[in-house]
Amino acid sequence: MRSGIFYKRNPTEKFPKATTVFLAIYFFSIPFDMITNFGYGTIGRYAGLLVTLSYGFALLVKRKPLKIDKATCSFAAWVFIGGSSYFWSLNEQNTFNSFIWLINTFVLYILISSMEFTYDDFDFLKKAIMCGGIVSVVLALRNMDFAESRLTLMIADKSTDANNLAASWLMPITFCVDYTIQHFKNKQFLRGVMYTSFVAVVLFGMLLTGSRTGLVGFALGVLVPLLFQSRIRIVYKFAIVVMLLILSLNLVVYLPENIANRIQISAAVQDQGSSRLTIWKNAIDQFFNAPLFGYGLNTFGDMMYINYGFFKGAHNLYISLLCELGLVGITMFLVFIAIIIKKALQLKDWTILSSLLAMLIVSFFLGTFAKKFFWSSIFVSNLTIVEKFHEGRVIT
Repeated sequence: MRSGIFYKRNPTEKFPKATTVFLAIYFFSIPFDMITNFGYGTIGRYAGLLVTLSYGFALLVKRKPLKIDKATCSFAAWVFIGGSSYFWSLNEQNTFNSFIWLINTFVLYILISSMEFTYDDFDFLKKAIMCGGIVSVVLALRNMDFAESRLTLMIADKSTDANNLAASWLMPITFCVDYTIQHFKNKQFLRGVMYTSFVAVVLFGMLLTGSRTGLVGFALGVLVPLLFQSRIRIVYKFAIVVMLLILSLNLVVYLPENIANRIQISAAVQDQGSSRLTIWKNAIDQFFNAPLFGYGLNTFGDMMYINYGFFKGAHNLYISLLCELGLVGITMFLVFIAIIIKKALQLKDWTILSSLLAMLIVSFFLGTFAKKFFWSSIFVSNLTIVEKFHEGRVIT
């Protein structure tokens, strides 16, 4: 029996399937991935390997074919271009390592895309993402020195970058906002208040990171699409804006002075976005020397060092891909993203679209190519598309 846009789990099943639990662990671990190295990789790497093996085995046992659609084909073409760039790369070792990582990501993407999830499974995954965000915020707050530094998550002697940490909280706060809206709309006020408190916790953590990138992603990627939902009455939209405005103003009062000054627009103008504008200008100048195929996957730093004497990341996914893979490479990547966005738009899945849009926005200011929080937003977007596909609402 079906319910909504998902297959409904059998009432006799009390717990999610093992494969769903493994994927939930993978999503939960996203904020911790950059600082949890065990042996040969991070906790996210081991969780991803577990998901790959379990999903591959499940598809084999059920004799289900892999899902091959336009998005998969464009992703495969992009992977091929990235691997081919080895032959003209400025740093062959970096390109080879990144190509292997990209293949692993592609395999994980196609396996997850080929699986079927019930509504309860999908709800379980969203709550795992929220829990990962909330737990990481609480742990980060416990160790913060409010007088001296921006909020980071620290385990042992390793800490996260504040901007990447804020970006990893965008998907959790998106789902918190959506659950808040739905519970208040359904007059479940206690649950609505609970999810509002979750929004407050994660938003306060984002403010304490001092990440202007994270706040821009939240404002444009999370709030705007949610407010454009036609199924929400205008009075609720107005209430959401007022509530978040009041919440933000109250939270800003508790920010340390150095962080409060940093998130001001004047500070961003004064430091040119932490020198990003200079890096981008230099990168565009170098792009014209290899416009079609670029300098090779993951060679942006080498390009900057050879031409300007310093090793710097692009702090921009699109400029990085433009320089590394040229017009051909970035075109294939944008085609892949456009197909996923088109499906989400046609199916009017605003929550998932919001989280994906937030990641695409922060990618203008961060190098998100190898970040699991970026790829997880794509995995989650395709989970929804798969469910709607199996309900007969096929988008081509």
